[in-house]
Amino acid sequence: MAVELGSGSRVGEYLLERKLGGGSFGSVWLAHHADDGSTVAIKLLTGAQATGDRAAIRAEVELLTSSA
Repeated sequence: MAVELGSGSRVGEYLLERKLGGGSFGSVWLAHHADDGSTVAIKLLTGAQATGDRAAIRAEVELLTSSA
């Protein structure tokens, strides 16, 4: 069952503001931390990609956070 996301949806500790883009692996959203209001971009994976290799996902998160 697919979950529909949109502006105002909550993902973990973040509130989605607007969709920045998307492709075959998922979508990227502008979001804000619910507590401190910090602005981030969140990549939401779809289908098989969402259940993929945790190490690859962790490496991407580390890369994105180090370039911020």
